[in-house]
Parts: sequence; structure tokens; C-alpha cells
Amino acid sequence: AVMMSAMRPTQARWGRAALIFSILCMALWIPGLGKPGRFVGDPGERVDSAQFERAEGATRPFRYCLRRGARGLRGGAEKVSEAMENLVIGGQEDAGRVGEKEAPGGKKKVKRFEDFEKMGLKEELVRGVFDYGFVKPSLIQQKSIVPLCQGSDIIAQSQSGTGKTGAFVIGALNRVNASRRATQALILSPTQHLAQQTQKVMKCIAQFMDLTVHLSAGGGNVRDDMEALRSGVEVVVGTPGRVIDMLKRGCMRADDMKLVILDEADEMLSKGFREHMYQVFQFLPQDVQVALFSATVPDELKQVINELLRNPVQIRVKQESLTLAGIRQFFVPLKREPDKFDTLCDLHDQLGAGCQTIIFVKSRKSVDWLTESLAKQEYPVSSIHGEMTPRERERIITKFRKGETRVLISSDLLARGIDVQTVTTVLNYDLPRDMENYLHRVGRCGRFGRKGVAINFVTERDFGLMEDIEKYYKTKFDKLPFDVNIASLVKD
Repeated sequence: AVMMSAMRPTQARWGRAALIFSILCMALWIPGLGKPGRFVGDPGERVDSAQFERAEGATRPFRYCLRRGARGLRGGAEKVSEAMENLVIGGQEDAGRVGEKEAPGGKKKVKRFEDFEKMGLKEELVRGVFDYGFVKPSLIQQKSIVPLCQGSDIIAQSQSGTGKTGAFVIGALNRVNASRRATQALILSPTQHLAQQTQKVMKCIAQFMDLTVHLSAGGGNVRDDMEALRSGVEVVVGTPGRVIDMLKRGCMRADDMKLVILDEADEMLSKGFREHMYQVFQFLPQDVQVALFSATVPDELKQVINELLRNPVQIRVKQESLTLAGIRQFFVPLKREPDKFDTLCDLHDQLGAGCQTIIFVKSRKSVDWLTESLAKQEYPVSSIHGEMTPRERERIITKFRKGETRVLISSDLLARGIDVQTVTTVLNYDLPRDMENYLHRVGRCGRFGRKGVAINFVTERDFGLMEDIEKYYKTKFDKLPFDVNIASLVKD
């Protein structure tokens, strides 16, 4: 008994030693255990294609790099391809409404949410969405925002002008915890200009949220970039080169990263950018959510997607039936900003004569100012903006649809999603902030094959922007005649 008692401590020590030894063996043999990030190699280490080819005998770039545990890729790309085949490819003809779980053939349906207020978004985010100018989600937004909010990996394919930027901006903002001062969402764009545009949209929509949307793109001051990132930002919008630099310097940390979005994914994962993507993803957590948004998904991109995403929700939307065909476009050249109001007063009587008109301005404050200024001149107009409650907006739109008001002043709130078939004229008091909004604004008239007229007030400062719009849409604005009869333009 004395000998047995003396042996027990020794057995316990040997037992603990054996347990530690087993754990160490597992760490050596289980791929990726204990390694930071998603990829082979140390954070910041440049990993080229040759190194990737040697890893675990892999034959494709991402195959051996993913370390996603039970939710990861099983059985290689073949099973992922099979899983993707069972996902909905939802176009405008798709009947995948809320509550439908399966389509013929057993394929899963992607739910559609046709109202921002039914998506379960944060209250302050919904307020920013309406203030920015959205009133009804576009098809790509109906299908992709909620899966993004739920943490699903996503492949979203949709043509330019269909609302892709708004979709991933809203989804990303809803995922961010504003109370945690750490980078939680990363949006990568192929160019500095596109990154700037995305950041601008995101800041506008996030204006009522207590968080920072930081731009980290080439061309900006490196020192300022480093200081901002070190101070703590919740969202980073950037280009691959600058983001890699900030990650390597340790200024941007990915420990709390929830979501990474690749805008223009076909270009981001092309041969020119692919090496950059390898480096960026080395820093990301294993469980980071990945979303790809692109106008096209070429075959070579599908191979990378098979390795990069896990059980992705795939969404494909046809280009919305929004066109400039049948819309006559004019511009009114003006020297200064104050000249706009006098010109509008000259045209006002025609704008409400036998037709309905929407006047677009640049902001909510501009809506209020222009409405009050016209009221002082005894011109009857109604107005709408994002600060109104949904009930107030619906009341005003209903009156406008019924013809109780003939002229409606709006920010970009009505630029998307609302069809008032009797609108024949759109007047851009202020040219829109981006190219897509021009098409959505002007598309409010000339609906369903009807003819429409678009009038653009253009000051000397706006001529460059007008030329950009003409070039972008391959169209030409005519100078509005001095003695024009707008009603006759619609009938011609």
C-alpha cells in the first residue's frame, strides 16, 4: 500500500506529460492548427504561386491555404461546385419570394425582401438609407443584403447601375459593432477612384451611426493613413496595394475582421491582382465572411471562387429595365448657382401644365430651401426627403400619384424604386453625385415606353460633370431653346 501511494504522483506526472505530448503531436500534424490567418505562411510574408504549388500537393492557388475547420471545404473543389449548383441563380424572372424554401428540382430559394424596414436592419442605418435617397431596394439589394447581414459568404452578379454598391454598403454597416473601436469590415476596390466613391456613399449612409469609415488607397498621405488606422476605425475602404502596406506595418489589424468584400471581383481576382489578394488574405481570420460583387463571373474566376468561399449564396440579377431610350435630354447653361432659381421660376408654369415633374436637388437641406423659396413666390409644390417618416413619405407619394400635386421636389430619395407613370419631366436642379444616379433619376420619366424630357441645370463648374455623364452613357444633351414649350417636347 505504501508503494502504491508513492507511485500515484509519478503516474499523474506521466499522465500529464503524455497528454501534453499528444497535443503537441496534433499541432504538428493537423494542417493550419495554431497558425494565424487563413493562409500558409507568416503574416506579411509574400507568398507566390510557386510556394502555393508546393503546399500539400495542391494544384490550385487557394486549395491548400484555406483553414476553415468543420465549415471548410471537404473533398476539394468538386463538392463545392456541386454545392454551388444547388444554389439559386435568381434573376428578375425568379419567383424566390419570402417563405419559399424550394424550387422545382429541390434547389434552394434566395428570399427577397422588398422593404428596407423588413430586413431587420439597425434603426440608425435605416434612417441613413432613406436619407441617402433609397426608398425601395433594387433587386440585387432585395436578395443580397439579408444574407450579408446573416454572415453568409456571397457571390452577387449584377450589371452596373443595379445597386450593387448600396447592397454591400448596407450589409457591411449592419454587421459592424459601433461600440467596438476595431476594424471589422474591409472593402477592396481595384482603383482609387472607385474606393473614394464607395467611401463617400458609405459615409453618407452611416451618418447616423457612431462609427468611422476610413479610406486607405493609393494617392493618399501614408502617414495620415497610418495615424487614422492606429487610432481605430470600424470600416476600411481601400485598394489592395495600400491595404497590404498598412497590414504589413501593423497599422491595420485584422483580429476583429468580420467581413471582407471584393468590389468588381472579376477584376480583383484577375491575374493582375491575384497575387495581391493572396497577400491580403494571409492576415484575415479563418472565419471571416467573404462577399464578391461583380458584373461578370468568367470561368477562370469560378475556379478561384470554388476555393475561396464556403457554401456561398449565389445571386445573379439581370440588368434592370432602366434606359435612356425615349427620353429627350436638354441642358440649360448658367453662369452662377443663384441663376438656377430664377430660371426655375421662368419654367415653373410649364412644368405643371398638363404633366407632372420631379425636381432633383443634392441634399435634404436643398429640398427644404427650394420648397420654401418657391412657396414665397406662390408656386405650389410638394417635397419629400429621408428625414420624413415612412408614413409621411407614402402620403406625399400617394397624392403625387393621384395628381393632387404636379411638381415634387426630392433629393435622390425617388431616384430608385418608385414608378409614377404620369411623370413626363425630370429636372436636375443639381446634377447627381455619381453616374448611376443620373440614370435612376432620369429613368423616373418616360416609363414603360412613354416619352419623357430631362432638363439639366448646368453652371460653369458643372460642365465637366455634364461631359462625363454624356461620355459615360454615350449620349448627348441638347441646349434647351429659350422659347421652349415643354409639353410639346413630350408629344413630339
